[in-house]
Amino acid sequence: MEDRNIIQHSFRYLHKYQGTALNTILKWQNGGLYLGGNILPLRNLLILIYEVVMFYISEEVKRNTIKCKNNFSCLSGGGENLCKVISSINDGKLFVFCVNSIDCVYQRKLNGRIICTCPTRSRIYLQYKV
Repeated sequence: MEDRNIIQHSFRYLHKYQGTALNTILKWQNGGLYLGGNILPLRNLLILIYEVVMFYISEEVKRNTIKCKNNFSCLSGGGENLCKVISSINDGKLFVFCVNSIDCVYQRKLNGRIICTCPTRSRIYLQYKV
């Protein structure tokens, strides 16, 4: 019964960790391919690894973000420094709510909303859906 509770608890993370190793392990277990015992230690380890190395952004994208005065804070802290994405447009422009009060040269106001034009933030969203 404990494993069933762990699985149910773990499925809460599926959306956040979609496309990650954690999601793959949970799919294996759900399909009967994971024959191990308690999945909780493995799940916790994968979450820790995911949070620490959450975003890899190429040097090319970083070079395109030459105006960043915040030392790429969006790439650290497990996503805590990211602005929340409401929606995106085809060319990667993002509509966001800012979660912090730092000044960012990539923010543009439009109809009471803030559009993020930061190449790095756009890449994070397009690559990781965060």
